[in-house]
Amino acid sequence: MKKLKYSISVTMLSLLALFALVSCGDEPKGGDDDSIGRTVLVYMVANNSLGRVGYDLMDIEEMKKASLAGDIKDGRLIVYHSDVNGDVTLNEVKDGELVVLKAYDNSSLSVESSRMREVVADTKRFAPAADYGLVLWSHGSGWLVDGIEDLESSAPSVQSFGEDSRKRMNVSTLARTLKGEDFGFIYFDCCLMGSIEVIYELQGCADYIVASPTELPVYGMPYDKNIKHFFKPVPDLVKAAEETFNYYNTPGVSPVEWCTMAVYDMKAVSRLADATKAVYSASVIGFPDGYQPQRYSDEAVCYYYDFVDYVNILTDDKALLDEFNAAASAVVIYHAETPMLFNVVKLEHCNGFATYIMRNHDDNRKNYKSTAWYRDVVSLLKS
Repeated sequence: MKKLKYSISVTMLSLLALFALVSCGDEPKGGDDDSIGRTVLVYMVANNSLGRVGYDLMDIEEMKKASLAGDIKDGRLIVYHSDVNGDVTLNEVKDGELVVLKAYDNSSLSVESSRMREVVADTKRFAPAADYGLVLWSHGSGWLVDGIEDLESSAPSVQSFGEDSRKRMNVSTLARTLKGEDFGFIYFDCCLMGSIEVIYELQGCADYIVASPTELPVYGMPYDKNIKHFFKPVPDLVKAAEETFNYYNTPGVSPVEWCTMAVYDMKAVSRLADATKAVYSASVIGFPDGYQPQRYSDEAVCYYYDFVDYVNILTDDKALLDEFNAAASAVVIYHAETPMLFNVVKLEHCNGFATYIMRNHDDNRKNYKSTAWYRDVVSLLKS
């Protein structure tokens, strides 16, 4: 989540006072007969620079505020918290307090599949529900390949979500871990997860995904505004994304005045992949002379560009592009961007999706060819 490098200065905030741990229990209260409408798990990995500044504690305070406002309706809000001191607990936010349900040892990192599976299982034991939502809170960098080794596969690691003791989870491991867990939605409260590479990999993990195709400011989403949207009879994910965007798009009020947000309907991703394959197969060249792609980063070496803008310059075939654009619109059901990113990069041709653009097929930066999106789709593109 929320990379600490900005073109503006970020004031170092004092750590909030440690919150009281009100109660602790080793066994879940109730069983299947006590299941409620929805349980939302916030998987908070803060043993990193974000935790050192205290952004995790600030967000927990916002969750408490939401609970006091009565925003957790017919549901339960569970928080897995790995803090900067190495303490790891599963908690419930209830009546303005953080109630400890379980303490974990440090035998596994929070970015390991075994720990994430354990936490999801524990959440379902302690708070059985008709359906589940997931918020992933930490650092993120999309598809970049510099994560820890995936011990469950011989495939190279693709960094995706989290940072715990300088180790990260790769996107293919995240996908295998979450598939079959029946999450109605995943909200990425972290940077750079709104790319076609990540969304394509996570098919089968959730019905909807909310993410940012760019870096996200360190303050993340405003939990005191968004919790109520997660617990509506039908989660209002578009409204949640709007709340986050508006939090940063209010001149003179916002702590940082730049942001991008998007909501993805995962049911339409396979159609988009097929439409992209058709365009890539018909293209003459993968990077036309003179094309200036829409950047989603201010780094000298950029790994994130607008996906839809790029695909539309690859062919003049109207029928192929009409189908591609219709498919892209079916996936991206909401997107919003401020005029500038970091007050440096103009956001003029944005469509809610990031992607990496290969200049030729010898270009394998950050092991891009290990991604499922490259294997299934980009490999069809001519150099």
